[in-house]
Amino acid sequence: MIPSIYFSDEAESDLKSYIALYLDQEIAREGLVRNLPEFSRFLEVAALCNAEQGDFTAIANDSQVKRTTVHEYFQILKDTLIIHELPAWQVAKKRKPVARSKFYFFDWGVVRQLQGAGPIRPKSPLFGKAFETYIFHEFISFCDYNPKHELHYWRTQNQQEVDFILDEKYAIEVKSSPHISSQDLSGLIALFEEKNIQKYFIVYTGDTEQRLGPNNLVQAIPYQKFLTQVLPKL
Repeated sequence: MIPSIYFSDEAESDLKSYIALYLDQEIAREGLVRNLPEFSRFLEVAALCNAEQGDFTAIANDSQVKRTTVHEYFQILKDTLIIHELPAWQVAKKRKPVARSKFYFFDWGVVRQLQGAGPIRPKSPLFGKAFETYIFHEFISFCDYNPKHELHYWRTQNQQEVDFILDEKYAIEVKSSPHISSQDLSGLIALFEEKNIQKYFIVYTGDTEQRLGPNNLVQAIPYQKFLTQVLPKL
């Protein structure tokens, strides 16, 4: 999502240069941290947690950084627009939701480079995270252009989860597969039982619209149509 890298003939080397430039100009020269090697270790570990809950204790242990310092470093990433925070939606009647936010890096290419991952292939676990990150950024852009909108995610203590809650009205689950299984509906059905949401969607890489679940509760929509035709009307 960085235009100069997207159109580059040497995208991989430009990505590496971008990360080095960020550490040099945004972090070191601005004096935001005292220990740049420590921050660099933290950055690599934080990238492994993209699209996950921010477990600061685990990140501190893995990066060998104090937990209090991890909080400070995450704030730096937010302030420099490297990550976005997705707060947890805590409205519930039957199930206790988690309170920790999830975090998404602003660009999947930067995440991949920090993780040391190669090309992302369809059907791989990383492809699922990449696709979810892409959809997240479409939501963030939508909310930026329409400030009245709010975005959350929902997860219970029993690990039932829905990827996105828009305006406390619309539940959206993201699937990188062209096929949908009954298991893919479990989080949405659990949320339906809370009786707080108006509409339920699965956004996926298939090419047909479907009605799924009990009483055709869930509307499955190809992601292109959802982004261009459905989301602007919500």
